[in-house]
Amino acid sequence: MSIDEKAVKKGHEYISILFDEQTGIVLKVIIGHSDESIEELCLTALTDKQRECVETICSDMWQPYIKGEGAKTYFPNALHCHDSFHIVGYQNKAVDRCRRQEVKQHEVLKQTKYLFLKDKMSFTDEQYLKFEAVKNTNYEVSRAWQIKENFRDILFYQTPERARRLYRLNRALLF
Repeated sequence: MSIDEKAVKKGHEYISILFDEQTGIVLKVIIGHSDESIEELCLTALTDKQRECVETICSDMWQPYIKGEGAKTYFPNALHCHDSFHIVGYQNKAVDRCRRQEVKQHEVLKQTKYLFLKDKMSFTDEQYLKFEAVKNTNYEVSRAWQIKENFRDILFYQTPERARRLYRLNRALLF
């Protein structure tokens, strides 16, 4: 199962959604994204017995999903995980924060924001050359970018053995 909120009007009105990840079927949509809305969503979309059978509940990192009356309360037997879209988004923000700190010290990092956020497959020849020159430096942003890319590979493309190797590599890059 997945649970998420979506802004209906930018920053003011929200809906909360409970849906089956495997089938894509939306089980329930309600207005709001407060603790009370999450409670209503979870208690009315599925019976107690159905909620007990849920093995995994996926959400973003919004506090009501994590603490208090969140996933643990309504899906007591489920493993709670965070959705990859939000995790990759947080990683992109971290890479850019790192780049912004280093751009003050390294002129070559000016105008490289989107090079670290863009898919390399869509680079122009000029962008590719500039990125390769920066990527192979000993800058923190290069290390942060590599960690982000390894994580994406773990999530989306790899066999379990390859994922374990990338995980070990990322641990070595972090420490």
